[in-house]
Amino acid sequence: PPMPPEEGQQALGDFVTYNIAIEMLQYAAANRAKTGQPFFQVTGIKRPHLNWRAPAGYVDMYPIEQVAPPTQLTLDKSIDPVAYTVFPMNAPLSANASASGDFVHSPYMHGTDYQLRELRQHYYAAVSWADFATGQILNELDKLKLTEDTMVVLHVRDVMESPLMEHPSLLLSESCLDG
Repeated sequence: PPMPPEEGQQALGDFVTYNIAIEMLQYAAANRAKTGQPFFQVTGIKRPHLNWRAPAGYVDMYPIEQVAPPTQLTLDKSIDPVAYTVFPMNAPLSANASASGDFVHSPYMHGTDYQLRELRQHYYAAVSWADFATGQILNELDKLKLTEDTMVVLHVRDVMESPLMEHPSLLLSESCLDG
């Protein structure tokens, strides 16, 4: 994936977050080498939280014609919608449409096949971006030779079944651990 931000592109929050996390790790590692003092660090990567934004190039990793539409189009009626959030999701009605529409008004309504695939495409891009950002922090642990005696806890929040994500799953793939 491209190294964000590209020239003329504003840095997304997670770009700033992972770079600050790396700076803090470098400081903590130097302090530990000097004083022996252990450290604790918490870093929060926002993505893939709504709205699903990622740097240029990440959406292109998932050509829309290769993105499968969901099999479950709406929230199952047996699930209480109390936690459902109506978040505007504007997407073209079709590949050739000039018109678009916000179709998320209820957990029991869905957009066109194309709209759902486009939203999934952006969700996948946001997951890949979160994967990349997390990988940058873990790579820094390796560079600082802290991997063998550092505990890393990955906590994924807001994972739920929805029309866009068939089943809850671990959002960060093994690739972030491969360096």
